[in-house]
Amino acid sequence: MTGSCYGSARDYTAIRFGIVAYWPGVDSHACATTNCADINVKTNYTRHVKVCRRSGGMPEQHTTLVRQGEWTVVATNARDGAYFHVVFDGENNGTGKVAY
Repeated sequence: MTGSCYGSARDYTAIRFGIVAYWPGVDSHACATTNCADINVKTNYTRHVKVCRRSGGMPEQHTTLVRQGEWTVVATNARDGAYFHVVFDGENNGTGKVAY
């Protein structure tokens, strides 16, 4: 059984590597689910965010400004099962929620 998109959101802590932070990690990936058609982020700090695909099934995405405390679509048309990671600009780890 699948849940709603935001109802299935997970807390994240991005891992800093240089001047950016990665979620779920530098050498890790998440897998798009049937819960959401897009990848959505709600940050605890305003930052620029980009989704990078690890496999096919997701178009290239541009950097998106995500404002603190607001749900923002950061990647559209994420095919179920597509592998991706999220890159956050800034020199802190960063925390928030991600729905995919």
